[in-house]
Amino acid sequence: MKQMRSGRHVGLVGLVLAAGWGAGCGRPAEPTEAAVPPPVAEVSAEVAAEVAAPVVPEEAPHMRAAHPLLASGVLTYARLAALPPGVLLQAEGVRVTAADLEADWQQAPPNMRAQLEKNRLLLLEQRATESLLRRAAHGAGPGTADDDMLQGFIQQLTAQADVSEAEIKAFHDENLDMVGGSPWEQVAPRIRQHLLQQKQQQVVMEYIRNLGQNQVIAVAADWVAEQAAA
Repeated sequence: MKQMRSGRHVGLVGLVLAAGWGAGCGRPAEPTEAAVPPPVAEVSAEVAAEVAAPVVPEEAPHMRAAHPLLASGVLTYARLAALPPGVLLQAEGVRVTAADLEADWQQAPPNMRAQLEKNRLLLLEQRATESLLRRAAHGAGPGTADDDMLQGFIQQLTAQADVSEAEIKAFHDENLDMVGGSPWEQVAPRIRQHLLQQKQQQVVMEYIRNLGQNQVIAVAADWVAEQAAA
């Protein structure tokens, strides 16, 4: 049976984070698996404690309405607002600055920097996704979740994901070349794992996409306009 892959990292946390980034319709093609920048560092507990939720006018449009071809993942329902100089995104406990994105860009492989320079919204989405997930995993109060807390949080989100025998059989019958003609009973465990990972991704991607409906996430309107015009 040919190897089935649905993520570029080993482990559920990396799998979900990878799947949730840069999936918007119309967005420039994102870096390939081998050249994606390394994970960004989360906001420290001290910084998170100092970042208040942004105050955004009710009439402020969200990314999905104003820039539908650029809005994806955690930015889907982010609100366009005027933020302090150098601040590109802010939510309670989370702040992303232009300096943060520059640092992420510098960490990217040299051969990918030209592409990422034209797609800094991808870098913003990556950093914001991890930071907001860590904040959600931490729960109430200042601070952010460590890797173990984040892993546990994602496992809770995906606890109800399951794959039926009918789904396994259907996948087998529709992908006989992929399984090398093997009987479905022989490859069922691997098919189940493949389909389960896909469902887990879908659950967490939907959670990430809706974060902006459950809390105020503000993005710098002038900066987004510059990215849209680039």
